[in-house]
Amino acid sequence: MNQHSAKRVAKVKLTLTKRTVEALEPADKRADARALPTLGEACDDYIETDRGRADSTQKSCRRHTDLYLGDWRSRPLDAIARRDIEACFHLITEQRGPVPANQTMSFLRSVFRRPCVGHEGLRNPVELWLAGGGRYHRACRKRISFPAEVLPKWRAGIDAAVRNPVHRDVFLFGLCTVMRRGEIFPLHWERVDLEAGLFRVEETKTGVPLELPITRQLGDILARITPPSRRLAARSSGSTRFATASSRWRSANSCCRAR
Repeated sequence: MNQHSAKRVAKVKLTLTKRTVEALEPADKRADARALPTLGEACDDYIETDRGRADSTQKSCRRHTDLYLGDWRSRPLDAIARRDIEACFHLITEQRGPVPANQTMSFLRSVFRRPCVGHEGLRNPVELWLAGGGRYHRACRKRISFPAEVLPKWRAGIDAAVRNPVHRDVFLFGLCTVMRRGEIFPLHWERVDLEAGLFRVEETKTGVPLELPITRQLGDILARITPPSRRLAARSSGSTRFATASSRWRSANSCCRAR
């Protein structure tokens, strides 16, 4: 093969290589686009794959997707940037309030975690927003006040519906403090200061510890509780259990409404 023929063959090979690359690049891009889900697909996958969540949590996830992220459902995940997250957070805050804004960002952050593991180069925009100085709104505990005539009815309903004295004290403790069940059960004796008349709640829904006074009613309840364990509401046989407590609470609620 002479020099002229060799150059011609090399030119033909180069041309074929360029055409092959040009033909393959759009296919690769289309494959990547198909592989990377849209936000709507990622949200649906997140909601449907975890069957261990409560129905209320599943409904809340659907609500966040439909109400606050509906305009983004058709967008690929890599088309949502940190600035989009920041703008969305402030918009929801302005239109709906701080709680929906926090919940939507937390939900969106969870939605992105699984695709970020499966797609190299995809970054979680919510975590980038937080790393860049973004902050959730501070969680505030609701202040609940009852009319004076409601508390005696609740007390009578609890006495009528709850026969187990341990269960009854748990409900009365919650009635006097407006604490959640999840805050009452983890209470430890070392967090109760009878001399100072105070007790401390470390595990709260908002994550902010509480220090509450021991009123006369709470003092009577604590006086009836013997400390066989570190927790005030010890889960021994015949003692407090969430399932039993929930059914008793519904019974007490029915008795209260009937009065």
